[in-house]
Amino acid sequence: MDRYFKMERAREEIQRLNIEIKRVVTHMRDEEAFLLRKEREVACTNKALAYQVYLYREERTQFYDAHRRRFKQLASNAKFSGSIIPGVPIDNTLVSGVDADQEELHQMVGIEEQRKEEEEEEEEEEDREAEEEEEEAEDGGVGLLAEALEAFTVAAH
Repeated sequence: MDRYFKMERAREEIQRLNIEIKRVVTHMRDEEAFLLRKEREVACTNKALAYQVYLYREERTQFYDAHRRRFKQLASNAKFSGSIIPGVPIDNTLVSGVDADQEELHQMVGIEEQRKEEEEEEEEEEDREAEEEEEEAEDGGVGLLAEALEAFTVAAH
């Protein structure tokens, strides 16, 4: 009985983590884009302040690449049920005008699409195997019936 409830809590935790992962990925993208945009805006009027924003951005985002690599590694796992595609920002003006890391986003999407395609292929293969087994079972039954009928006909003559 305890095992059942532990499994239920684990499923709930997986759902919460899937949501949290998407939030973290979105936050990383939005924060980096926002700070880069502000750095560019301030650079026109105050180079010293722009440099401070740059230092702050570098400090805040120094581990983002490591996190992204980990999330990509996690997404490549066949048992991963979440998404590492960033969500929609609450306010698009905060991140608009910044060349977001589109290449990275496409790579993330590519990993997820590849994983989903592999899952679909596995499901199709399982379906094909199940159909073949059913056909063999049906054919086997027909074959046995035909043999019995033939034996009966031969015995009757």
